[in-house]
Amino acid sequence: MDLTSNPLSVIVTDNLQVSAALEEDVTVFNLTVGMLMASEFMSEAGYYSGKYGSLSPTTFKGKTVRIINATVFMDPMTGGYTVNNMLITLSGNTTEITSIGAYINGQLYTLGLSGFVSNNNWTNYIYNFGSSENPVMNYFSSNNGRAVTVTLK
Repeated sequence: MDLTSNPLSVIVTDNLQVSAALEEDVTVFNLTVGMLMASEFMSEAGYYSGKYGSLSPTTFKGKTVRIINATVFMDPMTGGYTVNNMLITLSGNTTEITSIGAYINGQLYTLGLSGFVSNNNWTNYIYNFGSSENPVMNYFSSNNGRAVTVTLK
């Protein structure tokens, strides 16, 4: 029986069970990885509108995606991380979106709202890896120049 017909007419002569599953609201992106390596202690990889990488489509929940990247800054004296994160930036003030889930290389990362940056008119979402390894940076840098799939929800 096709339950997507409209109008739908059903005559029940015995027990009837109905079930439904909600589809997750996701956007699948084709991200061609680009890299910015300012020094051996600083690198960014992924997509940054107008600077490196490319992205298709370019919108998420009706907003333009400005950045999907991983960033690593290391202190040259200690070798420790001063910045070790993943960032997603949307155009405009999107603070009503409190978090973004990102599936990258089979792993889900939940990026929390970092805040609206008024002088750039964009909103940042961040996932901090702290002192741990940054698997998104590793994945993006090993795929520099290649297309990868990134799914946002």
